[in-house]
Amino acid sequence: MVRLVRILCSLVCLFPFTATAAPIVLFDSDFSSAEDVGDIVDGGYVLDTWAGNPSIENGALKFNLDQGSYEQVRLYTSGVAAAYHVEFDLLTENLVGSDHAFSVLMSNSPVQNLNFTGCCYNRIDTYNPQTSTPFDSIATLIDGQSIHVEIDIDMVLGKWSILLAGEGSSGSLLDDEFYAGDGELSSINFNLSPSIAGTSPDPAVAVYLDNLNITMSPVPLPATMWLFAVSMLVLTLLRRARRIYDGFRTVVGLRVT
Repeated sequence: MVRLVRILCSLVCLFPFTATAAPIVLFDSDFSSAEDVGDIVDGGYVLDTWAGNPSIENGALKFNLDQGSYEQVRLYTSGVAAAYHVEFDLLTENLVGSDHAFSVLMSNSPVQNLNFTGCCYNRIDTYNPQTSTPFDSIATLIDGQSIHVEIDIDMVLGKWSILLAGEGSSGSLLDDEFYAGDGELSSINFNLSPSIAGTSPDPAVAVYLDNLNITMSPVPLPATMWLFAVSMLVLTLLRRARRIYDGFRTVVGLRVT
């Protein structure tokens, strides 16, 4: 028994690392079979319409301002997370040179954005009001060419990285400051709207979102906690087995004192 305890304690001391839980898929769709945004459900998470009337067209989610001043869909997240990964393909039409922008909104407090802005600079940039330089430019926006976008947010370190690749715009922003707040994003939103106050919506501007994948990595638990729990369970079972064995020996008159 003493030897077993020593072995278990040694295992606990040898593994002081953190056990990483597998990422949880919050949403994963190529929009090929959905008829409406609200039809797309994955793991209990729904990408629903917050404003306007985005539609499924040619196997992609289309944003267009022919029926309102802005269009937005959102995915509610839940629970404190260690990290988020957001990945999608994007194609824009007539966004370059317009007074409009398509934004990915990371909703905590404050909201931090990845913006595809047609106005003024025709650029792709991030916005973080918590920093001394809120805007960080990543690449030049190009219409009519597919862009693959990957966003990685580390809520523990307060950093995020963005990678743009494809025939369209390309560039990267690595380990930039991200305000994590309480470690939870309330939602991740996708929005098309005019970027200058007083601008009338332009129905010629369209944005196509496709192959959207969003995952969340739970806050990991120390591996020592798991080993300690297993150790206590094994010791409890051994004690019970010893009592049963001693009781049996007593009944048959074989107990040795």
